[in-house]
Amino acid sequence: MKPHTSSQTPAVASAFSGLVLLLSAALACGAEEAASKLVVPDGNAYTGKKIIAKVYNSGFALGHDSYNAMGTGSDGRIYYVLSSDNIDQGARMFCLDPRTQQIKELGDLTEACGEKGSKAIPQGKSHVNFVEAGGKLYFATHVGVYSIVEGKETMGIPPAGYKPYPGGHLLSYDMQTGKFEDYGIAPGREGVLTFNMDKKRGRLFAMTWPSGIFFRYNLATKDQKEFGKMCAKGEDGVGAEYRTVCRSIAVNQDDGSAYFTTSEGTIYRYDPATDTVAPVAGEDMRKDYFGLYDPTSPGHMGYNWRQTFWRPSDRMIYGVHGNSGYLFRFDPTVPRIEVLDRITSEPSKRCGMFDQFSYGYLGFALGPDGKTIHYLTGGPIYIDGKRLAGKAKTAMGEAKGLEDLHLVTYDIETGKYTDNGAVFYENGQRPLYVNAIAVGKDGMVYTLPRITENGKTRSDLVAFPGPLCNAHAQSSAVGAGLVPLVLKLPAPAFPGTPKDIATNAYTEPYDPSKPRPPMMVPAGLKNLAPGSMVTSSDKNVPTEDLRKLTDGDKEGSDSSILLLTKGKQWVQLDLGSPAEIFAIVFWHAHNSLKVYHDVVVQAADDADFTTNVRTLFNNDHDNACGLGVGTDREYFESREGKLVDAKGVQARYLRFYSKGSTESALNEYTEIEVYGRPVKG
Repeated sequence: MKPHTSSQTPAVASAFSGLVLLLSAALACGAEEAASKLVVPDGNAYTGKKIIAKVYNSGFALGHDSYNAMGTGSDGRIYYVLSSDNIDQGARMFCLDPRTQQIKELGDLTEACGEKGSKAIPQGKSHVNFVEAGGKLYFATHVGVYSIVEGKETMGIPPAGYKPYPGGHLLSYDMQTGKFEDYGIAPGREGVLTFNMDKKRGRLFAMTWPSGIFFRYNLATKDQKEFGKMCAKGEDGVGAEYRTVCRSIAVNQDDGSAYFTTSEGTIYRYDPATDTVAPVAGEDMRKDYFGLYDPTSPGHMGYNWRQTFWRPSDRMIYGVHGNSGYLFRFDPTVPRIEVLDRITSEPSKRCGMFDQFSYGYLGFALGPDGKTIHYLTGGPIYIDGKRLAGKAKTAMGEAKGLEDLHLVTYDIETGKYTDNGAVFYENGQRPLYVNAIAVGKDGMVYTLPRITENGKTRSDLVAFPGPLCNAHAQSSAVGAGLVPLVLKLPAPAFPGTPKDIATNAYTEPYDPSKPRPPMMVPAGLKNLAPGSMVTSSDKNVPTEDLRKLTDGDKEGSDSSILLLTKGKQWVQLDLGSPAEIFAIVFWHAHNSLKVYHDVVVQAADDADFTTNVRTLFNNDHDNACGLGVGTDREYFESREGKLVDAKGVQARYLRFYSKGSTESALNEYTEIEVYGRPVKG
C-alpha cells in the first residue's frame, strides 16, 4: 500500500473521498465532457469468467483503503488491519476464523502503541504484511491522515488542539495471549511504509515514509540502527530529489540478508555479518520489458519491484514489477534476475496496456502448496467494444481509471499462467482499490477492497475461492476415506451460450467451459431414487407420469420431461425407509437454457413435512414460497443438473419446490437421483 492513495484533507469524510476518487477515475484526461456522459456497465453485464466474492462486515464503518496489512496465521485464521483516515480514530486489527466464519476485533493500533487519548494524529494504517515467528505476528504502523502542500501529499498537519504524528511503531501480536508488544518508533518519527523480518535471527527491517529511511531492529539486543535515506529524499523530495520509495523488502531466510530497490533500479543488500547496506554489484532492475521511467517524476514505481516473497524450496526471491506486471525471480547467490512471464490479466495483455493502478498491485503471494503464485491485478472495462479510459498520467499512487479485478495464478514448477476470471460481489459491484492478499490454508483468497452498501463506502474483508480450494477439499476428502461421486450425465441438448435472459445479482454465471468439480462422498453409495414413491402438489399429473422422475432417462427431449402447472409446485420422493443421504442431483429441463426460480429442497421424517423438516437448498431470496429466505444462488439449467451436498442427512422423504423459470411460468422436472445408504441399526 502506498501512503498516499487519497488527496483529501483530514476533514473530508472517508466515504465521500472514496466517491470522489471513483468518479474522477472514470474521467478520461482532457475529455471531461465526453467522460461525464459515460455509463459504467454493471458487473452483471460482464460475460467472461466470473468469480463471486463474499463480503464480510467487520463492524468498522470508517475502514479506509488498506494496503498489504493481512496474512494467514499458523492457526489458520486470517489476520488483517482496516485503515482509517479519521483524525480521531486509528486503524483496527481483526481476525476471521474460516471454520466458524466469526470475526473478532483484536485491537486499536493507536492504543496498542500507547497513544490512546494523546490527541495526536493516530496510527491510521498498517502498510505491511504480517510475519509470523514464535507464535507472534510482527508488523508496523503508518500514518493515515495526510495534508496537501503545494500539490504534494505530506504528513498530516494537525488541526488546532492536536499534536503531530508521533511516528510509526514496530509491533507484535501474540496469537495465544492476544497481547501487543511495542518495539519503538521509526526514525524521524515518520510512518513505516515497508517491513519484513529475519525470523531466525530476530531482526526486523523497515523503510519509512516519506523520506525512505532504511533501519533494522534487533529483538535480542533491543537495538535499532538507522542506515539513512536510501533514495535521495524519497517522496518528501521535490524535482531532482524526488524518488518513489520501495514497497517490499525481501529477506533471505537462510543467511539473513535483506534486499530492497530504488526507482533507478539499484538493488540494495543488508549484510547480516557486517550490519551494513550496499548496492548489489552486477545486477539491477533496469529491464527493457519493465518500461522506461524518469525516477525523479512521481506517480509510478519506476524500476522498483512492487511486491516480493522468499521461496525456501529453491532459495529464490520472486517478485512482480508493478507498472508492467512482469513476474521475475532473483537468485541472490549469482546474483541474477530472470524475467518469467507477464502476469497481468488476459484483457490487459490483449490490449497491450499497463494496469490502471499507477503503482501496480501489492496483492501478490505464494499459495499454501508452495508453488502457486496468486496475483490480484486489473483488467480493462469495455463499453460497446471500446475501452473505458482513465487518466493518462498521475502524480500519485492511485487508480487512474475503473477496472475489473482479476485473479491470476502462476505455477512456478510448470510455468503455467492462468487468468481465473474477474471478481465481482453478488450484487454486481466491482472490488476497488485492491492492494492486499492472504491465501488461506484451504485455498480461499482474501483481500481488503472498497465495499458500498446502503449508500456508504468502507474498506473491509472479502473472500472468494482460488484454484487450490478444490484440490484442498479433495485431498482432505481422500484422507478421510472419501471418493469422487461419479455421475452419468445426459447429452447436451442445446448449443452455444446464453441468450438474452433476464437474471439478477443472485444468478450464477453460465460457463460451459468450466466443468463442475466432483463431489467427494463415502464409498459404496447407491442411487436410492429408483423404486421410490413419487407424489406431487399437482394432482392432475398421473402416477405413471411421475415415475419419469426416477426412470433413469434424463435426456433433454420433450418425452423425458414431466410438466407441472403454474405457480409454486413440488414433487416428493418417499425412499421407503430412512436413509443417510450425501448427494442429490436433479434436472428440471435442460432442453434450452433457462433459470428456474425459487428452487427449494427439503428433507423430513413424515410425508406431510411437519416433522424434523430440514432445508438442504434454497435460492428463494424473497421468500416467495413461504419456506424462508434462501441464501443459495439461482443457476442456469444444463446437462449437469443441480448437485446438492446433503452432508449425510438422515431422512425418508425429500421434497423439491420450484416456481416457474425465465422461459415459462410452468414447472418442468426430468430426473432426480439420491445417493445414500440405509441408516444402520
